[in-house]
Amino acid sequence: MKKRIILFLIFCLVLTASVPAFGSSKTNMERFVRHASNHVGDNYKSFKDRKSFTSDWCVQFIEHCSNQAGLKKAIPTSGCYYVNDIAYNMVNKKGATIVFVNKKFYDKKKSYFAGKKKFNTSYKPRKGDLIIFSDTSLYYWQHIGIVRANCSSNLRNVPTIEGNTYPDGFKKSKMTYKTSHVMKKYRNDHKYKNAKYNNLYIVAYIKPKY
Repeated sequence: MKKRIILFLIFCLVLTASVPAFGSSKTNMERFVRHASNHVGDNYKSFKDRKSFTSDWCVQFIEHCSNQAGLKKAIPTSGCYYVNDIAYNMVNKKGATIVFVNKKFYDKKKSYFAGKKKFNTSYKPRKGDLIIFSDTSLYYWQHIGIVRANCSSNLRNVPTIEGNTYPDGFKKSKMTYKTSHVMKKYRNDHKYKNAKYNNLYIVAYIKPKY
C-alpha cells in the first residue's frame, strides 16, 4: 500500500512538471494576443466585454486586452490615453524594453526613457511585441498595435492586430474613432511607396516583460 502511494505521488509530480504553469511568460503573451484576435471586426461600441470607446482608442484597445488577459504588471490596463503614455509607463515602470528601428525618431525620443532602450535596425519583431508608428514628421507617437506572429523584417509585411484602424485606401475625411475597427494587417514602413498599409513610419517596438 505504501509503495502504491509513493508511486502515485511520483506520477503526480511528473504530470505537474510536464504542464506549462499558468502565468508563464509565453502563456501570458498567448492570452494577450488571443484576446486581441477575438475582437477582430469590432468597432468602438461592439465590444461585448467593455463599454463603448469615446475617443481614439488604439491605446485603450491594448489596455483592454491586457486587462482581460490579467497582465497589469506588464502592460497598463487603464490610465494611458496616448501612445507615448503607454510607452513611458511600460519601459520606465514595468520593465519593458523599447527597440527603436528609426534613427531620427530614436534621437528625438531616447532621453524620455530611464528604462531599457535600444536602437537596432536588425531587430526581428516577435509575437506579442507592441509596434509603434509615427506620421511623416517622425516626431509624433501616432499609433500602436500588436505583433501577432514572429517576423523576419521590422519594416516589411509585419503581421499586426490593431484597434482604431482602417482599411487600406479608406478616405481620410471619414476617419474618426467611430468609423474605425479592430483589424489584422500586414504593415509596411512608409518608405515602401508601393506597398499596402504604408501610410505611417514604423519607428519602434516594445517588448513587454510578460
